[in-house]
Amino acid sequence: MSTSIINRPMRRRNMYLILVLILLLEVGLFTWAFLSKTNITKTATQYLPIGSIIPTFQANIYGDLSAPLNKPMAVAVSNRTIYISDTNNQRIQVFDYEGKPISMFGEPGEGEGQFRFPYGIASDAQGQLYIADLYNGNISIFSPDGQFIKYFGEKGEFKGPGGLAIDGDKLYVSDVQSSEIKVFSLDGTKLLSFGKKGAGDGELNSPNALVHAGNKIYVSDTGNDRIQVFDEQGNFLLKASSLLSNPRGISVDPQGNIYVVSNLTNKVVVFKPNGEKLTTIGQMGSDDGQFRFPNGLTRDNQGRLYITDVGNTRTAIFQ
Repeated sequence: MSTSIINRPMRRRNMYLILVLILLLEVGLFTWAFLSKTNITKTATQYLPIGSIIPTFQANIYGDLSAPLNKPMAVAVSNRTIYISDTNNQRIQVFDYEGKPISMFGEPGEGEGQFRFPYGIASDAQGQLYIADLYNGNISIFSPDGQFIKYFGEKGEFKGPGGLAIDGDKLYVSDVQSSEIKVFSLDGTKLLSFGKKGAGDGELNSPNALVHAGNKIYVSDTGNDRIQVFDEQGNFLLKASSLLSNPRGISVDPQGNIYVVSNLTNKVVVFKPNGEKLTTIGQMGSDDGQFRFPNGLTRDNQGRLYITDVGNTRTAIFQ
């Protein structure tokens, strides 16, 4: 009893000391912010995802009961319409913005409007769809309602096109087989090619997805378990590899945060613009918000993330 009575004032003094230290810290922090004209809230959240919160699960797209997705590899959004590469069924499935099935197009084969391994999807300002076929080695252009228009580029230009991205009047292509990045004008003129097989800075090993944002080209360097960032002339800028294993889909938000699918760890890893890890989304499993070998990723202009979940045969939407 006597020990408790003796220690009680000491504990009270320690508590007061801690409170005083916290108060002094807060006063010092806000004094620094006032003198330096720094916005503390902006400094703390400028590299966080949209809304300064981690994206949360919203819905899954499985496809129609009579035509479920089978190995969905890539996803694109155009005019509030969702397009998914239904790769094992050699077709593209089309959904409205709520995830309800609208239509599908494509069939197995090597001819016009046919696929062997439909992969990357991109759309231009007119809503035309560009579909990369990894095994047929070509890129097909379709109308918004799925009618074949023509092949893109010269015959034999691509060995194994994977990821596609359109920004303005340019098409960016990752050639998985040749480990190159190729840039074209939308009329088919080749503007630039960079990268070669290797593990050094600026070298690539089976690159999958890519995106152009903020005058930079972001590439999932899949075989090297990293992402690389290049300028518009193809010059190496930086790389990031924290927690990435078999990186696939990639996207960049308006703050410059980089979202990358880490296929073998069943997560999406989010990096700051400088390549430092910010956070992760998801984990292995089949529940909502979980993944089994995710692959494709895109982000629409409303801030929604779409992630193709190959092992669970679905595409997840996060808001």
